Amino acid sequence: MRLTPLLLLLALCGCLAVSFRRPQTVEESLKERGLRDYYLDVKNAFALGDAQALAALFDPAITKPMTRAQVLAWGNKFFAEHGAARFHIEKLEVLELGYRHGLTRLTYKVETKSGKGDFGGVELDTFTRRSGRWLMTSWEKVP
Repeated sequence: MRLTPLLLLLALCGCLAVSFRRPQTVEESLKERGLRDYYLDVKNAFALGDAQALAALFDPAITKPMTRAQVLAWGNKFFAEHGAARFHIEKLEVLELGYRHGLTRLTYKVETKSGKGDFGGVELDTFTRRSGRWLMTSWEKVP
C-alpha cells in the first residue's frame, strides 16, 4: 500500500521529463554543427596567435561593432602584446538557425599566458552563411 503513492509520484516525475520538442532534421544538425565549428576556428586562431585567421572568420561587410580591418588590427595588436591565448567557451546557445542566418548567445573567456590580457563575457553573435560557411556579421555584449 505504501508503495503505490511512491510509484505514482515517480510516474508523475517521469512525465515531467518528456520532451515535446520536434526532433532536429539532419540539415538542421549540420547547420548547427557548422556554427559550433566556427567557434572551434576562433579557438584555433587564438591558440595560434593568428590575427589573419581570426579576421577571416568575419564577414567582409561587418561594421558592428567594428569592421573586418579593425578586427585584424585588434588581433595584430593583441597577439603582439600577449602572444597566443586560450579561447574557452563556457556556454553556447543557438537561439536562431535558418538556412542563411544564425544567432547565438556565447559565454566565453580568453586567457593569456601572463593573465594581463584576459577578458571574457557574454555576447549575442549574428551570422550569415555563404558558400556553406558561417561568417560573423555582428556581435554585441550582453550586460
